[in-house]
Amino acid sequence: MRSSWSSLEGSLYAGASGWARRSLAVVAAAAVVTVALSSVWVCGVSATPVFKTSAPVDEPCTVRLAMARDWGNTPSSILARKVSISGHTAHVDWAHLSLVTPPSAFSDIGRTQLWRSLIWAVPLVYPTSATAAPGAAAVLSAIGKALAANPDPGSATAAARARGITHGWEEGTNTRREQGLNCLVAATRNPALTRALRAAVAANLDMVRYYGPPYHPIHNHGTMANLALLDSATVLATPAWAKTAVTRLKAEMTGLFSPSGFTLEQSTAYHPDLLRR
Repeated sequence: MRSSWSSLEGSLYAGASGWARRSLAVVAAAAVVTVALSSVWVCGVSATPVFKTSAPVDEPCTVRLAMARDWGNTPSSILARKVSISGHTAHVDWAHLSLVTPPSAFSDIGRTQLWRSLIWAVPLVYPTSATAAPGAAAVLSAIGKALAANPDPGSATAAARARGITHGWEEGTNTRREQGLNCLVAATRNPALTRALRAAVAANLDMVRYYGPPYHPIHNHGTMANLALLDSATVLATPAWAKTAVTRLKAEMTGLFSPSGFTLEQSTAYHPDLLRR
């Protein structure tokens, strides 16, 4: 199901741009909603979650690549120290990269989250790896160092949770970062990025921050976190993570989708994201 959906997404994305792509994707989503929901329920009753081992790099990368390209990022632009996010472009000094303090061009809440997601870096390594190009290894090294310099403060205390919000460890940013790292790790197997992905997974599994039961209502953010967790489970071959994601999805499915198969939030932007599997 996932591979066919990704292919359909790719063909839709090729013929449109920006928010138009999201709207077009809804048409495809409506055609596959029943199968998508059935796939989750089938996985949910299986003793061992079903893994797709084919195309391990393509699975987490295709949608993120489309996003990064839509913003204007290419291997050459990244290597030229230019990063673009949603109509804004920043010149980045890789020697002083910070994922805590974004470039001024990305200082608003939305772009700060996407800066910290690292999705903009996906074209550097996928579909044709540029890691052998002059400067590419330095960019990946800088990203790894910036990630290591901003460890997860956890959620054990109010101070830790507050720091998590200001430093990009709240659930929304963490999910986006996990999405970006799933691709970067699948494509490069970089040790520093792999450690960062494991940290993102740990934050995803933290029930205090997870945007769903028992501490929060059922929400599309929780569903997207579970989809990211399913990708992480495949990328790092950890079935226990997939089992957790499927258990949470199964428990929350009826509170997320209407009987007709549309998300109860009725957002055309989120709908295709939530039907990826």
